[in-house]
Amino acid sequence: MGMLFRFLLIFLAVLIVYRAVKRLFLPAAKRGEVREGDREVVHRGEMVKDPVCGTFVPRDDSIGLQQDGEQHFFCSPACRDEYRRRGKGAS
Repeated sequence: MGMLFRFLLIFLAVLIVYRAVKRLFLPAAKRGEVREGDREVVHRGEMVKDPVCGTFVPRDDSIGLQQDGEQHFFCSPACRDEYRRRGKGAS
């Protein structure tokens, strides 16, 4: 039992030292840690609002639907299909 306890203490000490060295020498991004404000999301182009779920998506990444002379944009095929199912006037 004493040998197991000693092994666990040595293991924990090595783990703590490893994490301290990792934190000192690797930037947060390379460690996989992202803190609030570290990540900047840049959307190029116009953002459009999905009429079904209200999500804003870049127009270039959206799924379009031309209906009754109007162009509609959706975040996913599921939202596009829901819009078709509900009918034109639903939101």
